[in-house]
Amino acid sequence: YGIDVYDFKDVETENVKTFICDQESRKDLDELLISIGGELDIIIDDGGHRMNQHQISLATLFKYLKKGGYYIIEDLQTCTHPAYRDSPTDDSIVDILNDFKVGGKIKGQYMTPEEENFLEDNIKDFKMDVSHMSGIVIIEKK
Repeated sequence: YGIDVYDFKDVETENVKTFICDQESRKDLDELLISIGGELDIIIDDGGHRMNQHQISLATLFKYLKKGGYYIIEDLQTCTHPAYRDSPTDDSIVDILNDFKVGGKIKGQYMTPEEENFLEDNIKDFKMDVSHMSGIVIIEKK
């Protein structure tokens, strides 16, 4: 499955299905994942790379992963660039996950307390590598 704000039906095949969906809309994401049957093995966020998009997508989509599934966010180098922040105080997913590793708490200004608690209770582990040119995190679900 592929999700984007633009129509990519021209790349569909028997095994590839695409959907138009806004990653900043919890409602749209929930409706789409419910319609395709939920529980996925892997979710890769190669989306808009803004801090709110990372947080909303992770907070909404993580619940649709199977136990032992992986949630991947790429291009994390954008977390260090002001152009991808709506305000200077935007939390990056890199900071949020590093804080979680140290203190066991998820706190993001674009996440609800229920979403934060769900992530705290269901993230088994993650591996992250970020440089000024690239970055990726692979999050494993309990």
